[in-house]
Amino acid sequence: MKSSDAERLRIWIETPDVETAQGFPLDILVRAVSETLTCRSFTVHRSSGYGRDVIRLGDACEREGATTVGVEDLLQLATGTEQWFYDIEVSCDGPDGRAVTFGLHDSSSLFVEGNEGLARTIVEYFESMRTIGHQGT
Repeated sequence: MKSSDAERLRIWIETPDVETAQGFPLDILVRAVSETLTCRSFTVHRSSGYGRDVIRLGDACEREGATTVGVEDLLQLATGTEQWFYDIEVSCDGPDGRAVTFGLHDSSSLFVEGNEGLARTIVEYFESMRTIGHQGT
């Protein structure tokens, strides 16, 4: 069963700085969501940034309202090295009915939104990053 809007919580994620033009470990967030919900694809609702594929993704969102992207495709784009996002909002529905929305807000912060337990589980990936470090810190 999907979370109702009344149960949803948005958490702004404190992340270490990473030495990419994107400046945020969006790839870690994508991986955390895909592993937690066992997603096979994502729905991208909004996207802007730099690079041919990122721009195409944004154009598709504007034309269609949202577009579907494979996990590996989004992971590759989310590294923020050759192409990067300024802003992206993505959702994923897991096979068990749990759902989250996540992304990068206006080059300022990563976020995850879902029921509180699920959102906090995803944020725990970043808790361990602060403890053990992250490439580029």
